[in-house]
Formats: sequence, C-alpha cells, structure tokens
Amino acid sequence: SNGAGSTGAVGGREIIGNTFNVNNHEWAVVSFNGSNTGVPWFVNTAKRQVRSPKVYIRDTGVLLRLQSIESSAGLLAHPVVGASWEGFVIEQLSAILGSEPIHFWRTQQGAELDVFVQLDGRNYGIEIKRSSAPTMTKSIRVALEDLDLDHVAIAYPGPRRYQVDQKVSVVPLRDLLAGSTTSDLVGAITGR
Repeated sequence: SNGAGSTGAVGGREIIGNTFNVNNHEWAVVSFNGSNTGVPWFVNTAKRQVRSPKVYIRDTGVLLRLQSIESSAGLLAHPVVGASWEGFVIEQLSAILGSEPIHFWRTQQGAELDVFVQLDGRNYGIEIKRSSAPTMTKSIRVALEDLDLDHVAIAYPGPRRYQVDQKVSVVPLRDLLAGSTTSDLVGAITGR
C-alpha cells in the first residue's frame, strides 16, 4: 500500500487522510477529528485520560482489502480480526445513532471503553468483544464508576444475552442492532 498522507482543517475540524493504491484501485481513508466517531470523552477525574482521537476504518471491506484478506477463514486467522469487528459494530451503531456523537474513553493507566454515548440524559457504554463468552473486566468496572454509567452492554457475536453484573449485560450484536431508533438501542443496552 502507498501511504501518502495529508492533513488540513475544515470548519474547525482536523482532517487526517491517506490514500492507498491496492490492485490499481485508489482508496481514501479519512478520519474527522470532531465528527461523530472516534472522539475521546473527558470527565473530571484524577486519572489521566487519553485525549487524541481514535481512527477507525469504518468500511470493513476496505480494511480487509488493504490487508489482502479474501476469505472468512483468512480474516479469523489474521490479527486485524478484532479491529475489523470493532469497526463493523461502530459503523452499525452509527447508523442507528445518526447525528448523536459516539465517543470512546481511555485512561493512560489502561482502562478503556469502546463506545460511550449519552442518550435521554443518561450515560451508556458499549464494549465490543469478538469472544464467544465475554466476562466482566476491570476496565468496565472503572468506566462504570468514573463515567457514572447507567448500563454497559458488551456486544458480542454470540446468540444469548446474559448478565455479568447488576449494570453490565452481554448482548448479542443482532439484539443490539435490532431496532432503528435511539430508544430501541437504550432498550437493547439495558434489557428494559
């Protein structure tokens, strides 16, 4: 791949762009610092928080093509499988959330949350896992406390919803994405 990068500012937003040439086809991968995804969430805590934006390749087809992955078996054996899954889930959530901002949260001590959203005046978290049986993590415990989360959904590819803590549910991705409104998403996150 050819990594000719460019940076500029448009309407107060920094644009970081790269073009990649794969098999004589040029692909553009752009992240907007200040758009609705990849923007860090800050809270007033004693912990040092990561403040740089997170870059997603939201089109998983582009990501797979850039990595020369041509089959599901090839994807499952490749180290990019987790990033591919995360980008796919975030792109699907973005379609439901529309213009609602999607943030991530991370401390310099290593605690993180893949998705932080504020809906109907409440704070919700979504942790994205590609494992078959996700469990509670220290990062989720820290996020629950520091971000005053109403509930956290651990999105995974499995078929069964289950609780891992009073405010934490493991939720099949198909259930999380079953609705088309933010109210549907809140119901899927909380199970209410």
